[in-house]
Amino acid sequence: INRGSAEQKRSALLVIRNLESAEASRVAIPALRDSDVMVRATAAFSVVFLPADEAAQILLPLLQDRAELVRRETAYALGRVGNPAAVIPLLQIFQRDRTLEVRGAAIVALGEI
Repeated sequence: INRGSAEQKRSALLVIRNLESAEASRVAIPALRDSDVMVRATAAFSVVFLPADEAAQILLPLLQDRAELVRRETAYALGRVGNPAAVIPLLQIFQRDRTLEVRGAAIVALGEI
């Protein structure tokens, strides 16, 4: 997660996600701050198996990421987490984000919550 190419990091994050455990998800947390957009976007779904409060706390700041891909994947991940604490931030994304795909992801996430 901390070393290697973007593809290697993404592959590791997919393995972590497929383990579907909180312990594995914790290993993915540093990747949420990676310089590569694809790594950050992949990491968003690799942490969804953390306890809902913890997952929401670490994912919510990514709704403000400069990359629309990261914002979109974070919205979907928050829907998967299902924490009601994400409702207001997702509503704000729906109302304010300039990208249609990100707004759509926020609506889908709200429906899942």
